[in-house]
Amino acid sequence: MEFVVAVLGFPALLAVLAVGAGLLADRVAGGVLPGVLVPPVGLALLVSVAELCAYTTATAPLTPVALAVVAVVGYAVGRARLRAMRPDLWAVGAAAAVYLVAIAPVLLSGRVTVAGYLLDTTVAFHLSGSDYLVAHARDFGRVPESAYRTMLENYFGNQYPTGGQTLLGGTGRLVGVDRIWLYQPFVSILLATCVGPLYHLARTVTVPRPLAAAGAALAATPALVYAYAQMGAIKELTALPFVLLLGSALVLLPRLLDRGPRAAVVPAAIAAAGVGAIGFAFLPWVGATALAGVVLIVVGDRRDLRNPRRLAGWAAVLAAALVLLALPTFGPAGDSAKVAKSFNTGITDPGNLLQPLHNAQIFGVWLDGTHRIDPQGKVGQTYILIGMGVLAALLGCVFLVRRRRLALALFVGVMGVVWFVLTRRGAEWTDAKLLVITSPMVMLLVLLGVESLRRGERQVEAALLGGLIAFGVLASNAYTYHDTNLQPTDRYRELMDVGERFAGLTPTLTPEFDEFYFYALPDMAADGPGNSQRTARIAALRDGTPAAYGASYDLDQLPPASIQHYRAIVSRRRPDTSRPPANFRLVEHGDYYDVWRRSSGIVIGHVPAGAALDATSRVACSSVRRLAMRARTARGQLAYAARPRTVAVTYADLARIKDRPVSWGAVPGAIALATPGAMDIPVRMPETGRYRLWLGGDFGRPVVVSVDRSRVGQVEGQSGNDGNYAQPFDVELTAGRHVIHLYRGGGSLAPGNGTPSRLTSIVLEPERVPAEAARVRTVPLSDWRSLCGRRVDWVEAIR
Repeated sequence: MEFVVAVLGFPALLAVLAVGAGLLADRVAGGVLPGVLVPPVGLALLVSVAELCAYTTATAPLTPVALAVVAVVGYAVGRARLRAMRPDLWAVGAAAAVYLVAIAPVLLSGRVTVAGYLLDTTVAFHLSGSDYLVAHARDFGRVPESAYRTMLENYFGNQYPTGGQTLLGGTGRLVGVDRIWLYQPFVSILLATCVGPLYHLARTVTVPRPLAAAGAALAATPALVYAYAQMGAIKELTALPFVLLLGSALVLLPRLLDRGPRAAVVPAAIAAAGVGAIGFAFLPWVGATALAGVVLIVVGDRRDLRNPRRLAGWAAVLAAALVLLALPTFGPAGDSAKVAKSFNTGITDPGNLLQPLHNAQIFGVWLDGTHRIDPQGKVGQTYILIGMGVLAALLGCVFLVRRRRLALALFVGVMGVVWFVLTRRGAEWTDAKLLVITSPMVMLLVLLGVESLRRGERQVEAALLGGLIAFGVLASNAYTYHDTNLQPTDRYRELMDVGERFAGLTPTLTPEFDEFYFYALPDMAADGPGNSQRTARIAALRDGTPAAYGASYDLDQLPPASIQHYRAIVSRRRPDTSRPPANFRLVEHGDYYDVWRRSSGIVIGHVPAGAALDATSRVACSSVRRLAMRARTARGQLAYAARPRTVAVTYADLARIKDRPVSWGAVPGAIALATPGAMDIPVRMPETGRYRLWLGGDFGRPVVVSVDRSRVGQVEGQSGNDGNYAQPFDVELTAGRHVIHLYRGGGSLAPGNGTPSRLTSIVLEPERVPAEAARVRTVPLSDWRSLCGRRVDWVEAIR
């Protein structure tokens, strides 16, 4: 049921709310909107309402109610318009097709999940904001000092644009499903919303309905836009339909002016939503469109539209409505202006890009599973299809000029000028955003180029050109669909359950790097050394070196005094991780996570043991003696954590295996399982017993695991951050030599089946019950020598 509600119910609800809000905007404006623009304009109004509600702590919790009320009022005052509306089934079908294409990785996986997992980790921040802002606005003082609080302050405390986040948070609360599972449906419906303005613009130049619908669907999902949808780029994709709506508003300008100042509410709502989505960075499109509107009025045939008093009144209402609807951005204008400088050469961070994107990617084709690199083995085919797109776009420009479609031609110029000017000032990351936002209009020009051939009695050429370009766009998206990484659902369900049951246990240490801790544990004030927003107490390791961003750490690598600050530790279950200090007790042992709670004991000293892939080692007698002396001075005792030794196959061991597929090459720290193939890994067990077999790394397509020719299971769709392990297998092994056999088969049409897999290590851990794993043993101070040379996890002096 959760899957059905998330993938079908939530988009349906959002569509109903958008239509209601659009009817309200249309009624206020005097019935000026074409039917296909009612939902996207309504979505713009919903963004503004969500932003206004989330502006103050008093009104933030009312966001869901306010959104519902706006829609209900819209249906009440727009009853007559609603009855008179005849849905354009071609446009509705195109929007539905875009939604299904965008949500395909989640839909065809058959489970709630998030696409593009680990590609852009800021999705976790956006999800955290979507929950926090509609509950507490920007009041972060209630959150204890932690990486979670620092993240909220850094991202949302300085007028960071939040239009998409607040709308997701407000509407998501109306369906009762965790926002994490609504994220991909929300992003997908944003793309579907783009169909309305694109279809409207195509129809203004009398493109036939079927061709306009097909063209709008392709223009809403060019390769770069689709790739950004699969990595959850909420800001750019929230702004995209509103950029396109500016074009529709420009085409409708004479009609808007005829209705008088009240009609200025429509462009004001559009502009305010765009500002809410990406801040003042949206204003270049608004300003350029306004200048194009002035040109349109000046050179137009209707002199009555050039009446200065009439224009001044209309412009005044537009400005006032824009400032009012975008008050959360215009209010603290200084901070908003600083955020707008993200389109500035001062920003040098390339984000998750591996190289600057190519301007040619604006033409909607990129035959590779990722937009971040050049097409592997398909560069020629890619650029041939792009060349066809360039030809069609040029024909589209000629078509607009020859047909004297001045308004649409001016908007094409607006998009080109804004793209050109801002890319001269931008950096790699912001230039990529501009390509994403501009690509749909370029694809609309491609559609018009195909239409120009059709009208020129060149139906065969039109069909051939249009068909090849459509194939290129769809094939590009298919590659992205095939390679997108899906978030492990069960693991994060368990983590969110931990966040609910241990809410209020703050602050909490999370030694594994995973920024989704912020969303899953919002009331536990998560803090971790690998986070860029970490607190100062956990920013350095035990040896004084700074903790690296993106790294996961064993507890023994962290300063003991820093660990004692935290009331709880939430850690991934791994075979090589150390037990927390003696004054932490295990209160939850899940399939994926352990929860440890600090008790009243005091740790006086801590001597760690262990090495790579093994948490145990022998402790030197001199270290035990010094610890015993400290314990005696403090009237304490000695404690130690014992555990059996693991058997590990390291990356170096794996790299030495010659008999493996040529394509299973060594990459930094891992063996890349790039193609179908198999590999045998020998291991020698010291004694007979039951073991847990752990595979370190990331696994997309199924990898079948056998031991001595007997299959023990398979791993698939299990990836994570630094130090990730797949769920272990239970195996019974005798002492002596064994062979672990890994087999990766061929591909399929399943989503994420092309996700790269890599193997970093194999660890065989003797099976233990949770109580035994958590046990701490003590020895009398007089017997401290019994710990000399003993294999332990650590030794502590405690009181």
